[in-house]
Amino acid sequence: MPNHKINNLNIQKPANALITRPGKLRFYLTLALLFMGIAIYSTNAISQDNAPDSEQSAEEVQTAKQLADILSFMKDDGFVYRREGRPDPFVPFITEQMLKAEKNKENKDLTELQLLEPGQLSLVAIIFSNHNGTAMVQDSQGKGYILNIGTKIGRTGIIEDIVPNTVIIKQTYKTISGKTRYRNIEMVLKKEGEK
Repeated sequence: MPNHKINNLNIQKPANALITRPGKLRFYLTLALLFMGIAIYSTNAISQDNAPDSEQSAEEVQTAKQLADILSFMKDDGFVYRREGRPDPFVPFITEQMLKAEKNKENKDLTELQLLEPGQLSLVAIIFSNHNGTAMVQDSQGKGYILNIGTKIGRTGIIEDIVPNTVIIKQTYKTISGKTRYRNIEMVLKKEGEK
């Protein structure tokens, strides 16, 4: 077995190196078939004088069939994709209808206040009783909503605190790395006449 040194490593070539490459194997099989055909033809040409024509033609037919069988085995048709029972590989896995259905499912579980983000609401009033604050907000249509500490607002917000003139909302969000972070949003009560 021949040894090859590459970067101080001894790598041994396998004894059946001809089999490891299909191109070489095909070449050697074709070459062997060619020599077999030449040998059979020359044997038939020499024995042509001695053998009758009917036997010779039967041998040639049998040899031709054998050669055709071997050559058809070696014929390379390439790869053919068979689609039966398989999905189309070019159709996207997630369709727009699936995304809409998922979004509608999420929206069904949310309250009216959770469908509105804090930026879409304006703070109208704050009332204190026994150190507990209650706030009132309204949307652009003029519809009012009552806020207490712990009320969910927007998709990821919750009322953290209600202080004089301000409602503090704690929103959660995820970073690119997947960590959960928090940010505080303040809704300030505007005085009469301010916009």
